[in-house]
Amino acid sequence: MLPKKFRLPTRTEITSLHQKGKTIHTPLFTIIAKESDNSTRFGFIVSNKIDNRAVKRNRLKRKLRAATWNILQKKNYVGDFLIIAKRESLISTENQIEKLLEKILENQTIKK
Repeated sequence: MLPKKFRLPTRTEITSLHQKGKTIHTPLFTIIAKESDNSTRFGFIVSNKIDNRAVKRNRLKRKLRAATWNILQKKNYVGDFLIIAKRESLISTENQIEKLLEKILENQTIKK
């Protein structure tokens, strides 16, 4: 589980990141990244458009959080990130999500 210090806490911070961040599109999700001062925080959005069932959406959020936590245990990155899931991420495995996310974070951020 992703600890609280790595989460974007409020809806206002998520919306400001959504408006001012750099957008990166992938087949599984869209990442909006913005530099921050020496902290690493993630937010996750899984829309009703992906699946109407809350069970499926929550399972996907858990997969995204677990993949993110596995990456953060290996290396530490600096920045605020908003991950918006796409429908294709429902059928992907946690390992596939982790590899793609790690590749993007390597290219887009400064390692701490």
